[in-house]
Amino acid sequence: MVPQGLAAVHVTFGDDARAKAFGLYGTVRSVGSVAGPVLGSVLTEADLFLGLLLVALSLFNGRQFSGGLAARRVLGLPGPAPTRPPKVTQLCERPS
Repeated sequence: MVPQGLAAVHVTFGDDARAKAFGLYGTVRSVGSVAGPVLGSVLTEADLFLGLLLVALSLFNGRQFSGGLAARRVLGLPGPAPTRPPKVTQLCERPS
């Protein structure tokens, strides 16, 4: 999933915001890779959900999505750039 995530960041953001987006991506991945096993083991051992471990783990997996949305708001990064598919005539033209 890492190559797809990096490709999505590369395609989604313009030149100016791309550096910030890659920095944010690296930060979130680093924090998630450290905090994920720690918080996962805490949730597993605490058994806060009365034996419903799968519910606890599925709630925990949304951390990267919600963290990414919050960080985008805090850093003021723009949303996805609008894209338009090429016109059929552009696809059919041969280079001269």
